[in-house]
Amino acid sequence: FWIEDPRSRALMCRGVFGQLIHIGWDNRLVVVKLSTYPDFANIAYSVATLKAVHAIAAALG
Repeated sequence: FWIEDPRSRALMCRGVFGQLIHIGWDNRLVVVKLSTYPDFANIAYSVATLKAVHAIAAALG
């Protein structure tokens, strides 16, 4: 489990090939992403995924 920001009420589980579970209690949001990146722990893909999760959370308020 990861705590991305200790000021938020969000919890994240991440796998090395892009799997993701994000739980945001403040936004009543659960994101589950099943994937298989072509490379082990690809940083660029991870950054893009987190940006997408944050955009969804922001849109939900």
